[in-house]
Amino acid sequence: MKRILFLALAITALCTHPVLAATADMSVTATFRTPTSVTINSASDMIFGSYNPLAPTSLDATSTIVVTSTPWQRWYEIFVSVGNNPSGSQRRMSKLSPPTTLNYDLFWDPSRTIPVLSSQGAPGAMENGTSGGETDVTLYGRIPALQSAPDGNYADMVTVFVSYTP
Repeated sequence: MKRILFLALAITALCTHPVLAATADMSVTATFRTPTSVTINSASDMIFGSYNPLAPTSLDATSTIVVTSTPWQRWYEIFVSVGNNPSGSQRRMSKLSPPTTLNYDLFWDPSRTIPVLSSQGAPGAMENGTSGGETDVTLYGRIPALQSAPDGNYADMVTVFVSYTP
């Protein structure tokens, strides 16, 4: 019995011993950076078809640029170069034999009133606001009427690129 009482007293003594602690304040910080990106998935060819130089109306065509952005990247600019055959700010398709050009223009709107501005070294741009995801942007083209040009296949190559600030 004396052993049990001694053990009980020893346990009690251990449990009533005061516990000392120290405290300190600390700050918690984090930098939140949302990953952002904008990519051009595709840009379809703009195919005008057959142009009749005697027709009194312009020939129109379209191209679709598919852009994908993260939900946090709402604003970006789409740029379109002046192409391989410009004359000043005028875009031109060309053919090799005989060397000839055919003027054409690009626009941001279906009524073809907002031109894709172009000049040597200064591509046209369009800002776009989305909530992220995939966006189809239509580019509208026009070959003006009554251009004198010999028969043949005419072509040009423009570069489409996107600019954004993360």
